[in-house]
Amino acid sequence: MKNILAVIILIFGLIGLATSSSNLPSGANPQFAIGYFLPSALIIAVGIILLTWKKKDK
Repeated sequence: MKNILAVIILIFGLIGLATSSSNLPSGANPQFAIGYFLPSALIIAVGIILLTWKKKDK
């Protein structure tokens, strides 16, 4: 179940990244670009963390 949720989050992050990269203005400075891509990058990071997270054995 956790893996399915992580894959769905990754897909949303990749779709957001593709959408934001296609809508980025041509003369954008680096600070604008970082702020533009940061939400998608954080969503992708959450998906990767969920996929790699392992529970401790009790």
